[in-house]
Amino acid sequence: MDKQGLKILRKNLDAFIKADPVQITLSRPTQVDTGNGGWKPGIPLTLNPQQMRLVPFKRRVSDDVQNTQDGQLMLATYILVGRYNVDAQKGDEFSHNDVNYRIHSVEPKSNDRANTDRVTLVLEVRD
Repeated sequence: MDKQGLKILRKNLDAFIKADPVQITLSRPTQVDTGNGGWKPGIPLTLNPQQMRLVPFKRRVSDDVQNTQDGQLMLATYILVGRYNVDAQKGDEFSHNDVNYRIHSVEPKSNDRANTDRVTLVLEVRD
């Protein structure tokens, strides 16, 4: 994709997010080395708030479906859509409207986001 086209897509995504934004503060789990070859959970790292949009799951923005005997089954009911430079990883957690979520997957799966306009975070409810 050319730079101008990508710039237009990113501008459109900004308008999409600003139409119904949510401020999300992600908590990233950490690990502490136990000294005997294992690890234990450490104090979670709290990231700076980030503006995203919480939207119902749509297959066109994520490929996170599971093939079953009865056909394709969606694994998530909501996703977060963020800008290409959002700081989010699989396993990060957050709360919104008294519901706890964990990031199940991140798309694009590559950390090279130079040629994309968005990051899609597929969520699982933790309650």
